[in-house]
Amino acid sequence: MNALHRNLLSCALVGCVSAHAAPFLAIGDNAELFLTATTGVRYEDNTLLTENNTVDDVILEFVPGIELIFGKDALLSGSFVVQEKFTHYVDTDRINSNLESYFFKSKYNNAKLSVSANASYRELQQNSRDILNAATLTRRDALDAGINGELVMTEKTKIGAGISYGKTDYKTAGFNDSSSITVPVNFYYAIRPKIDLSLGVRHRETEIDGAVPNADYSDTYYNVGARGEFTSKLSGRFSVGITDRDPETGSGSTMLGLDFDLNYALSPKTSLFLNLSNDFDASSTGGTSQEVLSVTLGGSTQFNANLSGSASVRYQQADYDSIPPAIPRQDDFIVFSVSSAYAFNQHISAVLAYSFQDNDSNTPGASFTANVISLSAVFRY
Repeated sequence: MNALHRNLLSCALVGCVSAHAAPFLAIGDNAELFLTATTGVRYEDNTLLTENNTVDDVILEFVPGIELIFGKDALLSGSFVVQEKFTHYVDTDRINSNLESYFFKSKYNNAKLSVSANASYRELQQNSRDILNAATLTRRDALDAGINGELVMTEKTKIGAGISYGKTDYKTAGFNDSSSITVPVNFYYAIRPKIDLSLGVRHRETEIDGAVPNADYSDTYYNVGARGEFTSKLSGRFSVGITDRDPETGSGSTMLGLDFDLNYALSPKTSLFLNLSNDFDASSTGGTSQEVLSVTLGGSTQFNANLSGSASVRYQQADYDSIPPAIPRQDDFIVFSVSSAYAFNQHISAVLAYSFQDNDSNTPGASFTANVISLSAVFRY
């Protein structure tokens, strides 16, 4: 589990117990300002995610921030978050960092129309499964933005459409900047009061800067599916279809497309989730197309008013295209994580987390294992 995933997990766990904290400042009748901070320590036995000559370290982290929430109980609502992350490596101080993040989300709902918008800018310094034997952490900036809307046409039909943009700029040499634009369009037909069938198409344009030919792609996902409350305990959405990849040069390819996001309520306090996807991707070093199958199974529970916990396991198979006679790279990647959060009061919580990663690859230098254990305190006032 990388640093970003650990922080998101901590925030998600603590959010359920601190959402009712009194604000630092009330702005008018429907806006509130909160001061936030996360401070923690973690141990990593393979900081750079390398196969050999692994580097272990103790990391100290402090993340102050502010959160503005507006439009409470209004048709238009949203939030804006600003964070500054200070990271100090006790032994490997050459990779210390000071990184910024900005997050915005908003939604509008009335009887006929719903619209949601989001935007984020993140300064990141971390490695991933895709990176081979890096001598340092990979520094990059990630910009994401999107808007999606859904319009009620008749009592049983709805249409949804949107557009999203993503861009990654690498500050570390040896990697290729990339950008993508995605446009989904879906038609929904209600077969029951809480279940819709869907028919959709999603088109995505991906551009890899400065890479070899075949690095730019057009992907189109034709799909059918359903969403809603399928039983009293099972809810979510899924789609199945065909995805066509058309590279800028060379021949295209076709794969089975999957997109599942399901939740099962074991009890009022315990739930399970399943995320499943099968889609094309591109290597961070450019020029290589990937087919990535990803399956995540997890769950969370609220033991009592103060204590909650969660666990998940993710399997990812990545097949890289290669020009003969080279042997195509194939990775089998497993991530196991478990965490627990304890709320001392409405303002202060603590999170203890552990994660294990294992990447098994047929490419020399691409296999690795990594363990991370962390303890964090989260403040929201």
